[in-house]
Amino acid sequence: MYSKGRQQMVSPEHFRAELEAQMQQAATRGQKHIVINALELHVALGVFPRPNHHTAADVMECERKSGDVLLVEKSSDGADYSLSSAESS
Repeated sequence: MYSKGRQQMVSPEHFRAELEAQMQQAATRGQKHIVINALELHVALGVFPRPNHHTAADVMECERKSGDVLLVEKSSDGADYSLSSAESS
């Protein structure tokens, strides 16, 4: 997601789509649980947390479901947030 050396803006929908894709891949492989880290979502989209921008951690907090386990609290840059999510069928 780079253009001429400049980082493009990524919307919460980009993170939401990547989060869903990773969860779907885990379900397709038959995994009952997945651990997702916010920084991994940023890396998958080719963007990194910056002040005053939407972060994967913000989206992960909004998308957190009953039964999801918070493994690492959100840091000031939002990169450390990690969840363990059970497959929802």
